[in-house]
Amino acid sequence: MVVLTAGTGRVVQTIARELAALPQPKRFLPAGAARSPVPGFELVAGGVSDASARAKALDGAQELVVLPTFDARSAESQAALVREARQAGVRRIHLGSLIGADARSPTCLLRWVGLVEREVIASGLPHAILRCAPFMQNLSLFTRRDGLGLELVGPFRAVAFPWLDASDVGVLLATRLRGGDLDSVVCNFSGPEAIDFDGVAQRLEDALHEPVR
Repeated sequence: MVVLTAGTGRVVQTIARELAALPQPKRFLPAGAARSPVPGFELVAGGVSDASARAKALDGAQELVVLPTFDARSAESQAALVREARQAGVRRIHLGSLIGADARSPTCLLRWVGLVEREVIASGLPHAILRCAPFMQNLSLFTRRDGLGLELVGPFRAVAFPWLDASDVGVLLATRLRGGDLDSVVCNFSGPEAIDFDGVAQRLEDALHEPVR
């Protein structure tokens, strides 16, 4: 039994599509504002903040996959789920983290995910922590169309990211779940090159055959 706790945004939907092909039975425990089911997963109503829902999700589970939703309450609830996993009989934990995650970070997102990381390591269970670069699927959050066409909007300055396709994370997680490896790994996972937002705009222009500001 595989248990996935996550929201239902584009990144999670992309990763869940890869995991849905696994032969094991699968449950989805919503986190954050998520309440809708994920195709291929049995929905556990109540969500990760509900202790009884966490117990129901973990009943008979052997694999736990945690994809943080980036808010303090969800981080606390997912950390509680991780603490409860060992006693429930979970054999392995798989965490989709962020590059730079640290429980002591002054940046709230990195701190919240770092707190979940710390619980995964403290569980003593075999685990895979994948510290991921920003996902390309999230670029749509920064695009808008007006009377002048398509533009990227955000506090970008000159920053460049090694953008990552969430489907690659899904494939890697599915490979781990298919295998019986009981080692523990912590690794950074990113795309092949860092691209700034001028570069992103240019690639959108090339793909859409229209100007992008």
